[in-house]
Amino acid sequence: MSLQARGKLAGLLLLAGLLLLTGWLLDGVVGVRASAMAPAGGSEPVGYLPIMARPLPPPPNSVSLVPFATGLSISTVTDIASAGDERIFVVEKDGRIKIVLPNGQVLPTLFLDIQGRVKTGNWEEGLLGMAFHPNYAQNGYFYVAYTGFPDYRVVLARFQVTSDPNVADPNSGVVVLDVGKPSEVHNGGDLAFGPDGYLYMPIGDGGPDPLPPGDPDAFPGDPSNYSQRIDDMLGGILRLDVDSLSGIPPECEVGGLFTIPPDNPYVARPGCDEIWATGLRNPWRMSFDRQTGDLWIADVGEWLREEVNLHPAGAPGGPNYGWHCYEGTIDYSTIWPSVAADCGGSTYTFPLFEIPHTESCSISGGFVYRGDAYPTLRGQYLFADFCSGRIWRIGQTPGGTWERVLMASTGLLITTFGEDAQGELYVAAHLNTTIYKLVVP
Repeated sequence: MSLQARGKLAGLLLLAGLLLLTGWLLDGVVGVRASAMAPAGGSEPVGYLPIMARPLPPPPNSVSLVPFATGLSISTVTDIASAGDERIFVVEKDGRIKIVLPNGQVLPTLFLDIQGRVKTGNWEEGLLGMAFHPNYAQNGYFYVAYTGFPDYRVVLARFQVTSDPNVADPNSGVVVLDVGKPSEVHNGGDLAFGPDGYLYMPIGDGGPDPLPPGDPDAFPGDPSNYSQRIDDMLGGILRLDVDSLSGIPPECEVGGLFTIPPDNPYVARPGCDEIWATGLRNPWRMSFDRQTGDLWIADVGEWLREEVNLHPAGAPGGPNYGWHCYEGTIDYSTIWPSVAADCGGSTYTFPLFEIPHTESCSISGGFVYRGDAYPTLRGQYLFADFCSGRIWRIGQTPGGTWERVLMASTGLLITTFGEDAQGELYVAAHLNTTIYKLVVP
């Protein structure tokens, strides 16, 4: 054999070896996502580039909740947050935050007590959300959202931890933003820092809750059309730069301790520069997928539909999720013709999934599972219904279509999910003194 032929043979053998190695490396990889934008209803596949060598086992079709921490107060848990270490922080509606250790022990000393700041008269009012600054380990800052005094307002405030990592300074609180509302309900109040380092804050349309259609005193939801307007901060998601005070100043919150990200959709245009998204009724829990950066938004409906909305990572701001022109994909003007005048001048982003009220009456959004304990659950978005205690997952099949699967019927009045630093998930329920850990049986 000539040297040239030997060289060609060696090259072919090397190529074959590399291909074989590539096959091993890709073993079990289902695909690489090309785009996360799904059409209305989520019935069509998202763009997917298959590189399948051997499919992963299918996701599980059931989960269970096992008690993790017990002996909490009867005050409803509204949020479960992580500071990036082994602890989880339990936010209680009445204005207290407690620490739970990895063994489930609830520390007797409160992390924060701001009951004097928090208005709790209505069952939707209270201390509603918590988020730790991305540089919490260095600056000790964390943010909370609550309903405050006087009546009908949602407040965003920043606090700081003391030299004791298990105790925050209640006197360190400074108000970052204060939004007035027409009633005590539809507050939103979740908080999350995005992969871009900005703080995202959903706020509901402010209510009030209407009576059912057909009642002689009934009126349409969001009667002042706040959710479709961009001259107020209700009915959508705000996106704030809480690290810089030298950027674009706040527009609709005079004196707010933040600036406006330069790529917010209404910068240099009519409308509140603070707004990132509009068209939400009462967003109850949103979360970023820690792997992809996608933003998942659960929106509580009125009488017809609950929504799961997906804002893909990298997509521009400015989506209009439809309320009160649409409830899910249902044209709301067919129920209340008077709202038609508010609608039709926008492009609407419909939910990835809408759940009829035959299955759900009040959605509690969750997280995309990214833990290590249950590999087949990875990439699945978990959420629940407050009224029935049902838990579902949403994910993509190997073919790229989206599916929604019922995973559990717990009977709990599920208020919130939480995610720890390892990506494992937790659940809390209304008037329940236990934090549950989500497991695959």
